Amino acid sequence: MGEKSFDPLIAAIKMIAAISLIMAVVFTPISASHAQAPVDSKTPTTQGTRPATTPVGPTPTGSQESGNQVVLTAPDLKSFPTISAYLNIRSADGHFVNLLQAGQVTVLEDNNPRPVENFQQLQPGVRVIVAVNAAPGMGVRNSQGQTRYDLVIKSLQNWASRPATANNQDDFNLLANQNTQTTALSNPLDWLAALNAYQPDFRKVQPSLDSLSAALMLANSAVPRTGMGQSILYITSPFEQDAQASITDLTDRAQRANVQVNIWIVGGTGDFETDGAKVLEKMAVQTGGSFQTFTGKEDLPDMEQTLKPLRGIYQFQYFSAVNTSGSHTLVVKITGLSSEVSSPAQFFNLTITPPNPMFLSPPVKITRKSPTGSPNPQDNLTPVEQSLQILVEFPDGHNRPLKYSRLYVDGKLVSENDAPPFDRFTWNLSAYTVKGEHNLRVEVQDMLGLSRTSIVTPVDIEISMPPAILSLSHLNLWIGLGAAVIAGVVLTLVLVSAWRKRKKVSRSKNMAKRKKDPVTQPVPMRGETERPTRQGWTERLSWPKRPPSEQLPQARLVRLNDDNQPLAASPIPMTGREMTFGRDPTQATLVLDAPCVEPLHARLKHTEDNHYLLFDHGSTAGTWVNYAPISVEGANLEHGDLIHIGKVPFRFELGQAIHLRKPTIKSYNENQ
Repeated sequence: MGEKSFDPLIAAIKMIAAISLIMAVVFTPISASHAQAPVDSKTPTTQGTRPATTPVGPTPTGSQESGNQVVLTAPDLKSFPTISAYLNIRSADGHFVNLLQAGQVTVLEDNNPRPVENFQQLQPGVRVIVAVNAAPGMGVRNSQGQTRYDLVIKSLQNWASRPATANNQDDFNLLANQNTQTTALSNPLDWLAALNAYQPDFRKVQPSLDSLSAALMLANSAVPRTGMGQSILYITSPFEQDAQASITDLTDRAQRANVQVNIWIVGGTGDFETDGAKVLEKMAVQTGGSFQTFTGKEDLPDMEQTLKPLRGIYQFQYFSAVNTSGSHTLVVKITGLSSEVSSPAQFFNLTITPPNPMFLSPPVKITRKSPTGSPNPQDNLTPVEQSLQILVEFPDGHNRPLKYSRLYVDGKLVSENDAPPFDRFTWNLSAYTVKGEHNLRVEVQDMLGLSRTSIVTPVDIEISMPPAILSLSHLNLWIGLGAAVIAGVVLTLVLVSAWRKRKKVSRSKNMAKRKKDPVTQPVPMRGETERPTRQGWTERLSWPKRPPSEQLPQARLVRLNDDNQPLAASPIPMTGREMTFGRDPTQATLVLDAPCVEPLHARLKHTEDNHYLLFDHGSTAGTWVNYAPISVEGANLEHGDLIHIGKVPFRFELGQAIHLRKPTIKSYNENQ
């Protein structure tokens, strides 16, 4: 074969190669044809990218028709049964809805409406958390030598240096991967200084989710001021696909904490189409934040416009009607807008138990006494009332107002409080005149309708009256009964005597008539003697009399004043064999209310041989007869003796006195 025989074959091969080249050029994917242009290029390539800024609002939680979005925070239960919560209402374009009135808000607790109290609009500020995930792409410089990170910091400087920012009540925080933390700064200039001081080495940094995780942990802690909004600005580069699961996890945490997450992705144009960028954009959308891609040439969002929807918030309170333990729901319904809108239900758990009342230092025994010399001892017993105090505990930890408190004695209601103070009672003791034990218990009910009674507390009531008064009372009773019996006997005798006299007069009249008639006159028999006149049985009664030697002399004590002159009071008779002197009515027959008198001071005894002996019971002030102290053996009293029980003077007198003993004055020696 000659050389020319290969010409057609070579021509065919050339044609096939040309066609393949044309097809390769035509069907090559657009993304593959892109080569990343230098960041300082005057005409950056934008073909195939989404818009640089994607503003998004929070996930709608209200009516889709109205476009309004309602965010209800978890209820604050610390002051239960008063529950408070915060409400954020935004229009469809993400702006805060101002000037909402209380009449437009309906609170539904377990689907039951509750009246709203203390509804007010607040501006407590925003907790701003900037989290930086430094990556090599942030260190790329432009033609002026500025890195992409420098341009991001410049945008934040412009915002933080405004007077309006300084006047807000914001809280500024900075977090970075390299354990860099500056938190809780109230001055934005101090925060800027910390931001400028953070200069990472972009050649050595290792990107991670550490700063975002730390930011969410900070957002879950207590805010400096109640009701503050929270916003995280996450400055990062796109992540690889293996980080997507972690980002989804962090998104759930941000939604539960009601935290706005704004994402600024810094990198090259080709970095924004990765799966890592898409999952970060989804995070911003679901938390109500904004998403921004930045190659160094775009305008970054104004932070103030991003934070503005978080600055306003409504606070409200209501009085809960929950009185059972378990899970409950809270929903807020808003009216008066373009259409009615409701918040998603917030669930909260409560443990509710009835209040627990108990007596605070109750008395074990109450002694009611009668005043000395009272004519009606049982009607004048003191004390007349007893004060009682209770303590009410709330085992569930939720202190709340009471509706009433009631005091029961022996099962009967004796006192009730339907207004404060609920912890004090006055127990009326007037009806208790007999010794006995009484059972006390108290019952309380709170404003939720839960009630409980205390355990039974026994209290003994003692009745104490001076023995002398008790004896006199009994003596008066027996004297009254004796007088009634004697009066009845005397009346009977008088009636019988009158009847006999009438019968005797009638008999005498009959005898006189007979004497006038000689026929009817009796003829005396020989040897018959005249019978004596028959006496009535009342004339034949003989009353027993005590022999003169057995009659007891009547002894008495006459109370004297300081000048030894008798007081106007009646003498005190000695009715028994013994009389005791002292201050204690349970030990003394004659109670002497004087500081110098002991509870049991002295004793006066009437002996079998009609002597009166006075004894001292070891008193401090002593017992004296005619100004002489008596010994432990006692002193024999005679008519007219002057007695001192301590410093209380008496004159001893006998009903049958023979002579008056003159007092003698002797020197007193304690050693005798």
